[in-house]
Amino acid sequence: MAQKTRLGAHGVSSALLGSFAGKTEVTVLPASLPAGGGVPVIIFSNTSSVGVALPASREWILPSDVEPGEATIFVPYGSPAAAEAYIDDEAASRVKILDVAGSGEWNGYVTNLTFEADGVTVTAVESWGIVNRRHVALNQTLRNVTAGEIFSEAISYTPLKIGTVVAAPPALETYVFHGETVGSVIADLVARTGMDFYINADDCASFGPAGSAYDTILMAGGNLQEWSYSANSSPQASSVTYLSDMVEETASAALSSSPWLDRVVVKAESGTAAELAAAAAAEMEVRKYPEIALAGSVPSSLFDLQIGDTVSAWTPQGGWGGGIRRFRVVSRIIDEASERMYVEFVIVRSVAPAATGSAAIPVTRRPTSHRRRSLKKRFRELTWYQQKGRRYLSAATGWFD
Repeated sequence: MAQKTRLGAHGVSSALLGSFAGKTEVTVLPASLPAGGGVPVIIFSNTSSVGVALPASREWILPSDVEPGEATIFVPYGSPAAAEAYIDDEAASRVKILDVAGSGEWNGYVTNLTFEADGVTVTAVESWGIVNRRHVALNQTLRNVTAGEIFSEAISYTPLKIGTVVAAPPALETYVFHGETVGSVIADLVARTGMDFYINADDCASFGPAGSAYDTILMAGGNLQEWSYSANSSPQASSVTYLSDMVEETASAALSSSPWLDRVVVKAESGTAAELAAAAAAEMEVRKYPEIALAGSVPSSLFDLQIGDTVSAWTPQGGWGGGIRRFRVVSRIIDEASERMYVEFVIVRSVAPAATGSAAIPVTRRPTSHRRRSLKKRFRELTWYQQKGRRYLSAATGWFD
Protein backbone atom coordinates (compact mmCIF):
# COMPACT_ATOMS: atom_id res chain seq x y z
CA MET A 1 0.00 0.00 0.00
CA ALA A 2 1.22 3.47 -0.76
CA GLN A 3 2.78 5.30 2.15
CA LYS A 4 2.00 8.98 2.65
CA THR A 5 4.90 11.19 3.55
CA ARG A 6 5.96 14.81 3.46
CA LEU A 7 7.11 15.87 0.04
CA GLY A 8 10.20 17.51 1.47
CA ALA A 9 11.50 14.15 2.59
CA HIS A 10 12.25 13.40 -1.04
CA GLY A 11 13.83 16.75 -1.80
CA VAL A 12 10.73 18.38 -3.33
CA SER A 13 9.80 21.75 -1.86
CA SER A 14 6.24 22.90 -1.22
CA ALA A 15 7.08 25.97 -3.31
CA LEU A 16 7.20 23.76 -6.41
CA LEU A 17 3.74 22.54 -5.64
CA GLY A 18 2.62 26.11 -5.18
CA SER A 19 2.73 26.70 -8.93
CA PHE A 20 -0.15 24.26 -9.23
CA ALA A 21 -3.57 25.02 -7.82
CA GLY A 22 -4.46 22.29 -5.34
CA LYS A 23 -3.65 20.54 -2.06
CA THR A 24 -0.25 20.72 -0.38
CA GLU A 25 -0.35 17.06 0.67
CA VAL A 26 1.60 14.89 -1.75
CA THR A 27 1.79 11.12 -1.96
CA VAL A 28 5.03 9.44 -2.99
CA LEU A 29 5.67 5.77 -3.65
CA PRO A 30 8.93 5.06 -1.77
CA ALA A 31 9.37 1.71 -3.50
CA SER A 32 9.71 3.46 -6.85
CA LEU A 33 12.56 5.70 -5.67
CA PRO A 34 15.74 3.72 -6.42
CA ALA A 35 19.19 4.53 -5.07
CA GLY A 36 20.65 7.32 -7.17
CA GLY A 37 17.25 8.94 -7.83
CA GLY A 38 17.05 8.02 -11.54
CA VAL A 39 13.24 7.96 -11.44
CA PRO A 40 11.79 11.49 -11.27
CA VAL A 41 9.10 12.78 -8.97
CA ILE A 42 6.11 13.83 -11.08
CA ILE A 43 3.48 16.30 -9.89
CA PHE A 44 0.04 15.92 -11.45
CA SER A 45 -2.49 18.69 -10.91
CA ASN A 46 -6.18 18.97 -11.69
CA THR A 47 -8.46 20.01 -8.84
CA SER A 48 -5.73 18.89 -6.40
CA SER A 49 -2.04 18.05 -6.73
CA VAL A 50 -0.14 14.84 -6.07
CA GLY A 51 3.49 13.84 -6.47
CA VAL A 52 4.58 10.32 -7.35
CA ALA A 53 7.88 8.78 -8.39
CA LEU A 54 7.40 7.10 -11.76
CA PRO A 55 9.55 6.45 -14.84
CA ALA A 56 8.94 9.05 -17.53
CA SER A 57 10.16 9.79 -21.02
CA ARG A 58 10.31 13.54 -21.66
CA GLU A 59 11.47 15.73 -24.49
CA TRP A 60 12.50 19.37 -24.62
CA ILE A 61 12.45 21.27 -27.92
CA LEU A 62 13.68 24.77 -28.69
CA PRO A 63 10.40 26.72 -28.88
CA SER A 64 9.30 27.61 -32.39
CA ASP A 65 6.30 27.11 -34.66
CA VAL A 66 6.81 23.33 -34.61
CA GLU A 67 5.17 20.89 -32.23
CA PRO A 68 6.37 21.06 -28.63
CA GLY A 69 8.22 18.23 -26.93
CA GLU A 70 6.23 15.38 -25.40
CA ALA A 71 6.35 13.43 -22.15
CA THR A 72 5.01 9.90 -21.71
CA ILE A 73 4.23 8.47 -18.28
CA PHE A 74 2.62 5.13 -17.42
CA VAL A 75 0.50 5.44 -14.25
CA PRO A 76 -0.58 2.09 -12.71
CA TYR A 77 -4.13 1.99 -11.42
CA GLY A 78 -2.72 1.33 -7.94
CA SER A 79 -0.83 4.63 -7.95
CA PRO A 80 -2.19 7.49 -5.82
CA ALA A 81 -2.06 9.64 -8.96
CA ALA A 82 -4.63 7.44 -10.74
CA ALA A 83 -7.59 9.63 -9.82
CA GLU A 84 -9.58 12.41 -11.49
CA ALA A 85 -8.58 14.82 -8.72
CA TYR A 86 -5.05 14.75 -10.12
CA ILE A 87 -5.44 13.71 -13.77
CA ASP A 88 -8.52 14.94 -15.63
CA ASP A 89 -10.02 11.94 -17.41
CA GLU A 90 -10.67 14.20 -20.41
CA ALA A 91 -7.06 15.49 -20.41
CA ALA A 92 -5.88 19.16 -20.29
CA SER A 93 -4.62 18.96 -16.68
CA ARG A 94 -1.07 19.95 -15.71
CA VAL A 95 2.06 17.89 -15.13
CA LYS A 96 5.49 18.84 -13.79
CA ILE A 97 8.43 16.41 -13.94
CA LEU A 98 11.12 17.40 -11.48
CA ASP A 99 14.84 17.62 -12.13
CA VAL A 100 16.97 14.47 -12.39
CA ALA A 101 20.77 14.77 -12.48
CA GLY A 102 20.67 18.42 -13.53
CA SER A 103 18.36 17.83 -16.51
CA GLY A 104 15.99 20.61 -15.45
CA GLU A 105 12.25 20.49 -14.89
CA TRP A 106 9.71 19.59 -17.55
CA ASN A 107 6.34 21.39 -17.53
CA GLY A 108 3.32 20.74 -19.69
CA TYR A 109 -0.31 19.91 -20.27
CA VAL A 110 -1.84 16.44 -20.52
CA THR A 111 -3.15 15.96 -24.06
CA ASN A 112 -3.97 12.26 -24.27
CA LEU A 113 -4.88 9.41 -21.94
CA THR A 114 -4.84 5.77 -23.02
CA PHE A 115 -6.58 3.49 -20.53
CA GLU A 116 -5.20 -0.05 -20.58
CA ALA A 117 -5.67 -3.20 -18.53
CA ASP A 118 -3.20 -2.33 -15.77
CA GLY A 119 -2.87 1.43 -15.98
CA VAL A 120 -3.13 4.60 -18.02
CA THR A 121 -0.52 6.02 -20.39
CA VAL A 122 -0.39 9.78 -19.97
CA THR A 123 0.89 11.90 -22.88
CA ALA A 124 1.65 15.57 -22.25
CA VAL A 125 3.20 18.39 -24.28
CA GLU A 126 5.47 21.23 -23.20
CA SER A 127 3.60 24.25 -21.89
CA TRP A 128 5.08 26.58 -24.54
CA GLY A 129 2.95 24.76 -27.12
CA ILE A 130 0.02 26.91 -26.05
CA VAL A 131 1.36 29.70 -28.30
CA ASN A 132 0.24 27.59 -31.25
CA ARG A 133 -3.28 27.39 -29.79
CA ARG A 134 -3.87 31.10 -29.21
CA HIS A 135 -4.34 33.83 -31.82
CA VAL A 136 -3.50 37.52 -31.86
CA ALA A 137 -6.03 40.18 -32.81
CA LEU A 138 -7.26 40.69 -36.36
CA ASN A 139 -5.90 43.82 -38.08
CA GLN A 140 -4.22 45.27 -34.99
CA THR A 141 -1.47 47.73 -35.96
CA LEU A 142 1.48 48.40 -33.65
CA ARG A 143 3.54 51.50 -34.40
CA ASN A 144 7.16 52.37 -33.62
CA VAL A 145 7.77 49.16 -31.67
CA THR A 146 10.76 46.90 -31.13
CA ALA A 147 10.60 43.14 -31.57
CA GLY A 148 10.56 42.80 -27.78
CA GLU A 149 7.48 44.99 -27.50
CA ILE A 150 5.75 43.02 -30.26
CA PHE A 151 6.62 39.80 -28.42
CA SER A 152 5.13 41.08 -25.15
CA GLU A 153 1.93 42.14 -26.90
CA ALA A 154 1.60 38.73 -28.58
CA ILE A 155 2.18 36.84 -25.31
CA SER A 156 -0.63 38.86 -23.71
CA TYR A 157 -3.04 36.74 -25.78
CA THR A 158 -1.91 33.62 -23.87
CA PRO A 159 -2.03 32.62 -20.17
CA LEU A 160 1.79 32.75 -20.05
CA LYS A 161 3.52 35.36 -17.93
CA ILE A 162 6.15 37.76 -19.27
CA GLY A 163 9.73 36.97 -18.32
CA THR A 164 12.92 38.61 -19.56
CA VAL A 165 12.41 40.48 -22.84
CA VAL A 166 15.20 41.99 -24.93
CA ALA A 167 14.13 45.02 -27.00
CA ALA A 168 15.92 43.69 -30.11
CA PRO A 169 16.08 46.85 -32.24
CA PRO A 170 15.67 48.36 -34.75
CA ALA A 171 12.20 49.70 -34.04
CA LEU A 172 9.61 48.93 -36.69
CA GLU A 173 7.44 51.74 -37.98
CA THR A 174 4.46 49.38 -38.21
CA TYR A 175 3.72 45.77 -37.38
CA VAL A 176 0.28 44.34 -38.13
CA PHE A 177 -1.41 41.38 -36.44
CA HIS A 178 -3.63 39.49 -38.91
CA GLY A 179 -5.25 37.03 -36.51
CA GLU A 180 -2.44 34.48 -36.89
CA THR A 181 -1.27 32.28 -34.03
CA VAL A 182 0.96 33.75 -31.36
CA GLY A 183 3.52 31.13 -32.37
CA SER A 184 3.59 32.48 -35.93
CA VAL A 185 4.30 35.99 -34.68
CA ILE A 186 7.10 34.72 -32.43
CA ALA A 187 8.64 32.69 -35.27
CA ASP A 188 8.71 35.83 -37.42
CA LEU A 189 10.36 37.85 -34.64
CA VAL A 190 12.96 35.11 -34.09
CA ALA A 191 13.81 35.07 -37.81
CA ARG A 192 14.07 38.86 -37.93
CA THR A 193 16.31 39.30 -34.90
CA GLY A 194 18.18 36.04 -34.23
CA MET A 195 16.80 36.07 -30.68
CA ASP A 196 15.21 33.04 -28.99
CA PHE A 197 11.84 32.38 -27.39
CA TYR A 198 11.94 30.27 -24.24
CA ILE A 199 9.86 29.52 -21.14
CA ASN A 200 11.15 28.87 -17.64
CA ALA A 201 9.78 26.51 -15.00
CA ASP A 202 7.25 29.13 -13.85
CA ASP A 203 5.68 29.53 -17.31
CA CYS A 204 7.34 32.90 -17.86
CA ALA A 205 7.89 33.58 -21.57
CA SER A 206 11.17 35.28 -22.44
CA PHE A 207 12.64 36.74 -25.62
CA GLY A 208 16.40 36.97 -25.96
CA PRO A 209 19.50 34.76 -26.22
CA ALA A 210 18.91 31.26 -24.81
CA GLY A 211 21.51 28.81 -23.64
CA SER A 212 25.19 29.24 -22.92
CA ALA A 213 28.56 27.88 -23.98
CA TYR A 214 29.11 24.33 -22.72
CA ASP A 215 32.70 23.49 -21.79
CA THR A 216 32.76 19.71 -22.25
CA ILE A 217 33.78 18.52 -25.73
CA LEU A 218 31.57 15.75 -27.09
CA MET A 219 33.53 12.89 -28.63
CA ALA A 220 31.82 10.57 -31.12
CA GLY A 221 32.18 7.02 -29.84
CA GLY A 222 33.06 8.34 -26.36
CA ASN A 223 30.62 10.49 -24.42
CA LEU A 224 28.52 10.80 -27.61
CA GLN A 225 27.18 7.38 -28.55
CA GLU A 226 24.81 6.19 -31.32
CA TRP A 227 25.78 9.29 -33.24
CA SER A 228 24.89 10.39 -36.76
CA TYR A 229 26.04 13.40 -38.77
CA SER A 230 23.90 14.60 -41.66
CA ALA A 231 23.84 17.26 -44.36
CA ASN A 232 20.40 18.10 -45.73
CA SER A 233 20.01 20.28 -48.84
CA SER A 234 16.23 20.70 -48.52
CA PRO A 235 16.43 24.19 -46.93
CA GLN A 236 19.08 25.36 -49.42
CA ALA A 237 18.11 27.70 -52.26
CA SER A 238 19.72 29.21 -55.33
CA SER A 239 17.56 32.33 -55.17
CA VAL A 240 14.99 34.07 -52.97
CA THR A 241 12.34 36.35 -54.47
CA TYR A 242 10.11 38.66 -52.46
CA LEU A 243 7.20 40.05 -54.44
CA SER A 244 4.12 42.14 -53.88
CA ASP A 245 1.47 43.34 -56.31
CA MET A 246 3.73 46.12 -57.54
CA VAL A 247 7.32 45.11 -56.66
CA GLU A 248 9.53 42.07 -57.18
CA GLU A 249 13.03 41.73 -55.75
CA THR A 250 15.33 38.70 -56.05
CA ALA A 251 18.55 37.80 -54.26
CA SER A 252 20.90 35.06 -55.51
CA ALA A 253 23.96 33.85 -53.64
CA ALA A 254 24.01 30.06 -53.80
CA LEU A 255 27.29 28.35 -53.01
CA SER A 256 26.35 25.36 -55.16
CA SER A 257 25.55 25.14 -58.88
CA SER A 258 23.22 22.16 -58.41
CA PRO A 259 19.95 22.51 -60.35
CA TRP A 260 18.22 20.74 -57.44
CA LEU A 261 18.39 23.80 -55.20
CA ASP A 262 15.11 25.50 -54.41
CA ARG A 263 14.02 28.82 -55.89
CA VAL A 264 12.08 30.40 -53.06
CA VAL A 265 9.22 32.82 -53.73
CA VAL A 266 7.72 34.73 -50.81
CA LYS A 267 4.48 36.66 -51.31
CA ALA A 268 4.56 39.98 -49.43
CA GLU A 269 1.39 41.91 -48.70
CA SER A 270 3.26 45.23 -48.72
CA GLY A 271 6.72 46.78 -48.73
CA THR A 272 8.88 49.13 -50.74
CA ALA A 273 11.43 47.88 -53.26
CA ALA A 274 14.24 48.54 -50.75
CA GLU A 275 12.44 46.65 -47.99
CA LEU A 276 11.71 43.67 -50.21
CA ALA A 277 15.30 43.62 -51.45
CA ALA A 278 16.60 43.66 -47.87
CA ALA A 279 14.25 40.85 -46.89
CA ALA A 280 15.25 38.74 -49.90
CA ALA A 281 18.95 39.26 -49.19
CA ALA A 282 18.54 38.35 -45.52
CA GLU A 283 16.67 35.15 -46.31
CA MET A 284 19.15 34.25 -49.03
CA GLU A 285 21.94 34.60 -46.50
CA VAL A 286 20.53 31.76 -44.43
CA ARG A 287 19.38 29.74 -47.44
CA LYS A 288 22.91 29.56 -48.86
CA TYR A 289 23.83 26.60 -46.74
CA PRO A 290 22.52 23.07 -46.24
CA GLU A 291 21.41 21.99 -42.79
CA ILE A 292 24.24 20.31 -40.92
CA ALA A 293 22.90 18.26 -38.02
CA LEU A 294 24.34 15.97 -35.39
CA ALA A 295 22.43 13.52 -33.23
CA GLY A 296 23.42 11.08 -30.52
CA SER A 297 23.08 10.07 -26.89
CA VAL A 298 25.04 11.25 -23.86
CA PRO A 299 25.37 9.78 -20.33
CA SER A 300 23.59 11.12 -17.24
CA SER A 301 26.70 13.12 -16.32
CA LEU A 302 25.81 15.40 -19.26
CA PHE A 303 22.10 15.77 -18.50
CA ASP A 304 22.73 19.44 -17.71
CA LEU A 305 23.28 20.10 -21.43
CA GLN A 306 20.30 22.40 -21.98
CA ILE A 307 18.22 23.60 -24.92
CA GLY A 308 20.03 26.44 -26.68
CA ASP A 309 23.48 25.56 -25.32
CA THR A 310 26.40 25.54 -27.75
CA VAL A 311 28.97 22.78 -27.54
CA SER A 312 31.99 21.56 -29.49
CA ALA A 313 31.74 18.04 -30.89
CA TRP A 314 34.35 15.86 -32.58
CA THR A 315 33.39 13.28 -35.19
CA PRO A 316 35.72 11.04 -37.22
CA GLN A 317 33.53 11.57 -40.30
CA GLY A 318 31.35 14.44 -41.50
CA GLY A 319 31.75 16.37 -44.72
CA TRP A 320 34.19 13.66 -45.90
CA GLY A 321 36.46 14.54 -43.04
CA GLY A 322 36.49 14.51 -39.28
CA GLY A 323 37.14 17.35 -36.90
CA ILE A 324 35.70 19.55 -34.18
CA ARG A 325 32.71 21.72 -35.03
CA ARG A 326 30.45 23.94 -32.95
CA PHE A 327 26.82 22.87 -32.56
CA ARG A 328 23.71 24.07 -30.77
CA VAL A 329 21.20 21.93 -28.89
CA VAL A 330 17.71 22.13 -30.44
CA SER A 331 16.04 19.13 -28.82
CA ARG A 332 16.74 16.50 -26.19
CA ILE A 333 14.91 13.55 -24.72
CA ILE A 334 15.48 11.48 -21.57
CA ASP A 335 14.17 7.93 -21.67
CA GLU A 336 12.13 6.12 -19.04
CA ALA A 337 15.19 4.66 -17.29
CA SER A 338 16.96 8.06 -17.20
CA GLU A 339 20.20 6.38 -18.23
CA ARG A 340 20.86 8.27 -21.49
CA MET A 341 19.79 11.57 -23.00
CA TYR A 342 19.25 11.71 -26.76
CA VAL A 343 20.18 15.07 -28.26
CA GLU A 344 19.72 16.83 -31.61
CA PHE A 345 22.17 19.56 -32.61
CA VAL A 346 22.50 21.91 -35.57
CA ILE A 347 25.75 23.48 -36.66
CA VAL A 348 26.41 27.07 -35.60
CA ARG A 349 27.13 29.43 -38.47
CA SER A 350 28.02 33.12 -38.45
CA VAL A 351 24.89 34.30 -40.24
CA ALA A 352 23.25 37.71 -40.04
CA PRO A 353 19.66 37.68 -38.72
CA ALA A 354 16.89 38.29 -41.20
CA ALA A 355 16.29 41.94 -40.35
CA THR A 356 14.00 43.66 -42.81
CA GLY A 357 14.65 47.32 -42.15
CA SER A 358 12.29 49.78 -40.56
CA ALA A 359 8.96 48.28 -41.58
CA ALA A 360 7.35 44.92 -41.10
CA ILE A 361 6.59 42.94 -44.26
CA PRO A 362 3.60 40.60 -43.81
CA VAL A 363 4.27 37.52 -45.91
CA THR A 364 2.62 34.29 -46.96
CA ARG A 365 5.01 31.35 -46.54
CA ARG A 366 4.84 27.76 -47.57
CA PRO A 367 3.30 25.67 -44.78
CA THR A 368 5.71 24.19 -42.27
CA SER A 369 5.54 20.41 -41.94
CA HIS A 370 5.15 19.18 -38.39
CA ARG A 371 6.99 16.07 -37.45
CA ARG A 372 6.11 13.24 -35.10
CA ARG A 373 9.20 12.48 -33.11
CA SER A 374 10.68 9.25 -31.84
CA LEU A 375 14.23 10.33 -31.10
CA LYS A 376 15.21 7.23 -29.21
CA LYS A 377 14.19 4.97 -32.08
CA ARG A 378 15.87 7.19 -34.64
CA PHE A 379 19.14 7.42 -32.76
CA ARG A 380 19.31 3.72 -32.00
CA GLU A 381 18.77 2.93 -35.66
CA LEU A 382 21.38 5.57 -36.58
CA THR A 383 18.97 7.28 -38.90
CA TRP A 384 18.05 10.91 -39.39
CA TYR A 385 14.48 11.90 -40.10
CA GLN A 386 14.25 14.11 -43.16
CA GLN A 387 11.18 16.15 -43.98
CA LYS A 388 10.34 18.98 -46.36
CA GLY A 389 9.11 22.33 -45.22
CA ARG A 390 11.86 23.18 -42.74
CA ARG A 391 11.93 26.72 -41.48
CA TYR A 392 14.81 28.91 -40.41
CA LEU A 393 14.54 29.95 -36.77
CA SER A 394 17.58 32.03 -35.85
CA ALA A 395 21.15 32.81 -36.78
CA ALA A 396 22.43 30.54 -34.05
CA THR A 397 20.17 27.56 -34.59
CA GLY A 398 20.32 27.12 -38.36
CA TRP A 399 17.42 25.24 -39.93
CA PHE A 400 15.03 23.25 -37.81
CA ASP A 401 11.73 21.72 -38.84
